[in-house]
Amino acid sequence: MAAPYPAPTRPRSRSTAGVLSRAVVDEIHSIAADNAPLLDQVTSASLLTGDLWTANVLLSADNDEYPEITGVVDLDRAEWGDPLADWVIWMARKKPGTERDSFWSGYGALAEEDPSVRFRLALYAARHQAAVRLENARLADAAGVQDGSQQLAQNAESLRQMAVG
Repeated sequence: MAAPYPAPTRPRSRSTAGVLSRAVVDEIHSIAADNAPLLDQVTSASLLTGDLWTANVLLSADNDEYPEITGVVDLDRAEWGDPLADWVIWMARKKPGTERDSFWSGYGALAEEDPSVRFRLALYAARHQAAVRLENARLADAAGVQDGSQQLAQNAESLRQMAVG
């Protein structure tokens, strides 16, 4: 299956030339397309902020017991989609055993024994890793691009092992 986006004509930065290959992204896209039934299990969309963290949450101190959330800002990455696809889920899962664990007490545990959930989490991790790799290329961070490329290759391998199609 051909990728739905054009091939780059030249690398953005000489320091990342040859490393910012789209081949692994094309492979991940193909694995996702071949496993559409796992993605089709998402039957309703949620509003995903794409960048929810403490600096983007407005709080009111009017409540004596606890701060109250009064707003969320910086929604330029907001979209409708599978709640598992949100950036905050990826970030919370990246460092288990840290203060990030407190997120799960409010959010609830993920049903990771479900093959669809496992596949979708791995696919969304690849999506986020690709975005980070692209940002590293934009910043001419060759080491970050190289690390991101290795992570994407690992994501692709995980997805291949989980694939049903």
